[in-house]
Amino acid sequence: MSPESAENAITQYAAWMTLNCICRLEGIVHRIGLLCPSGVPLAGRVVPFAPKATGLREALLQGAKQIGIVPVEDAVKHEHVLLVGGEMPGIVEALHLYADAWCGGISRDVIPITSDSRLPFGAYLAASLAAAEVFKAARMKPEFHQPVSSVFYSTWHHLTADKPIEGGPASINVQIDAALAGVGAVGSGVVHALWACPGLSGKVILADNDSKGIDSTNLNRYALFGRTSIGEPKAHEAARIAKGTNIVWEPHDKGFEELEVNLPSLVISAVDRNASRIAIQQRYPPRILSGSTLDLRAEILRCGPPGVGACLRCYNPEVRRTPDDEIRGALRESSEERLRDIAAAAEIDVATVKDWVQTGRCGTAGQTLLSMLRESHSQHMFSVSFVSVFCATMLAGEILKECLGASWPLSDTLQRAVFQFRTPLARSNRANAYGRDPNCPMCGPDKPACEIWGKRFRALRQPRL
Repeated sequence: MSPESAENAITQYAAWMTLNCICRLEGIVHRIGLLCPSGVPLAGRVVPFAPKATGLREALLQGAKQIGIVPVEDAVKHEHVLLVGGEMPGIVEALHLYADAWCGGISRDVIPITSDSRLPFGAYLAASLAAAEVFKAARMKPEFHQPVSSVFYSTWHHLTADKPIEGGPASINVQIDAALAGVGAVGSGVVHALWACPGLSGKVILADNDSKGIDSTNLNRYALFGRTSIGEPKAHEAARIAKGTNIVWEPHDKGFEELEVNLPSLVISAVDRNASRIAIQQRYPPRILSGSTLDLRAEILRCGPPGVGACLRCYNPEVRRTPDDEIRGALRESSEERLRDIAAAAEIDVATVKDWVQTGRCGTAGQTLLSMLRESHSQHMFSVSFVSVFCATMLAGEILKECLGASWPLSDTLQRAVFQFRTPLARSNRANAYGRDPNCPMCGPDKPACEIWGKRFRALRQPRL
């Protein structure tokens, strides 16, 4: 971190989120050195894992220790340098991070951070882009990875450019009334961004029904959680970590479709399964924002207008549920070693597994095996921290733009924004129109349910055009 801007809130946001992301790149980053000036006070809510830290450097080191994946060494300089905040004595070759309130990016040239905004969005975008360059350099073949000289993204405009993009308010004072479905990789990142952002009040309902809660396999991509969160339910743990703001977090350790509360007009979908997306759409909330990731791609969507723009069910068909007998039939062909591995993973003795495979008798063991096998079959190929943080930042910014009624995309005519880290300067990395799936059974203009959704949608404030 450059000493000249270390007390700047945006510099601190960028430093923490960069460290947060690269600390989670197990098998990609071997070790990290932190060069941070001493005696710098925290500029606000920067590191959620270090509530009692007395200064920035202490907070950064405590936060990295809580993550506990890639070790961080204090006052150590390594060969490859990510530099936040401007120039630094003794540093010649570096990838520089730049951010303002809404725009963030990276450059091989020095761009000092001069903004006095306390909004974290640009900083989190810059951190994600920097971590992505680290990941691509380590994991992509040289012929498929050309290091960028500069790339910037604005979540106010949803545009990509090779130089900073100006625009958006430097501060916000709004009241949120929303429900967040899914507090996993993207959802926890949304909570982190809203927690860090000053000027917010209101209430956010958190809903997540993952019965396992947070486990060690989540830590590579969950920006809000560290080692002490393992075993805790996601919604309640997110609410605990994010306390201390003027936002009231109302956690529910159940699925959105199970909520028995009065729902707000704004619902944010951060779930990763089509069945969950369909369950949200089936309640037809007036306004739906959605965020999702796939490998190195982040996407957010503003659903509607009803009958015109895509709903959550569009292009997301319900995945066929494999029948129990089909799963048992496949296991009958498995080797003895495979059955032993399954039994060990499910913590069930092999004889019980074999009995269930042959007879299909109902019971706790059978339900445990079915649940485990279906879940393992549906896992994504891979997921990394910086994609989740980038998507969450886009989504958190869009929540506030919705509260402001901002006349910028996303809108009724430009409903979706996509960012692909493989090609960060591609013209497709921007807001675009996204019409409904003509085969969708839930949002056809002739469907009674769509008419109900339309009335709710139009009853809100003036559309964002």
